Amino acid sequence: MWALLVVLFVCCIYLYLIKPNRRRAEAAFFAKQMYAHRGLHDDENGIPENSLPAFKHAMEKGYGVELDVHLTADNVPVVFHDENLLRMCGVDKNVREVTCQELKEYRLKNSEERIPLLAEVLELLGQTPILCEIKTYPNKNLAVCAAVADTLKKHNCSVCIESFNPLAVRYFKKHMPEIVRGQLSMDFSKSDAGISPLTKVLLQNLLFDFYAKPDFIAFQHTDKKCFSFSLCRKLYQPFCFAWTVISPAEAEMAKPYFDTVIFERYLP
Repeated sequence: MWALLVVLFVCCIYLYLIKPNRRRAEAAFFAKQMYAHRGLHDDENGIPENSLPAFKHAMEKGYGVELDVHLTADNVPVVFHDENLLRMCGVDKNVREVTCQELKEYRLKNSEERIPLLAEVLELLGQTPILCEIKTYPNKNLAVCAAVADTLKKHNCSVCIESFNPLAVRYFKKHMPEIVRGQLSMDFSKSDAGISPLTKVLLQNLLFDFYAKPDFIAFQHTDKKCFSFSLCRKLYQPFCFAWTVISPAEAEMAKPYFDTVIFERYLP
């Protein structure tokens, strides 16, 4: 009898932990869009990822835009994916170690394009739906959240945020509750992300949802059968975003599980 009660108690706690925010109309708007991953980029034609031309191209095609935000050494939010500049700029420095002025010296993928400021992208895109991923390196540094929030308040734009870090998602719940927010996740057993095994288990299984209260779950579509994601989706019916879909065939396979897709390498 006691064993059964313990099992029931643990199950109730688990179901509480994975419960996201209630569905709200503001999130439904973003769940209807399709998002070009880092913009519609094309290296062969001099349009690198997370560049102003890539975002403009996506906007002109009628797509929403997915982008990534880091913080510079002087606390300016810039649109860039990697922690390090090496892959995109050929410079072995971390974004958080250089100033905004120093970043202006670098070019993206041998093009003439530079790393844009978040403010510049918001001005360009206007009311184009934007899916803004908050990058927090190291994990406990949430200064980027405050900088992004301050920037968003100065622009009339259509933005939702997402992050792998539930502390970042929680920040926006507390300080900008009107902003639609999402929890990013995946099967971390297949990832070499520099986080502890325990943290991987907690993040993969959405065990911070009770705290962050995301409006949507953005899950790697190839990991859609992960138990906690499947249960959360069926039980609480949150809006679900699939990342990153790279072909019409993958989009078709993701369709029964997700409300929308973040896509790359093809046009939906």
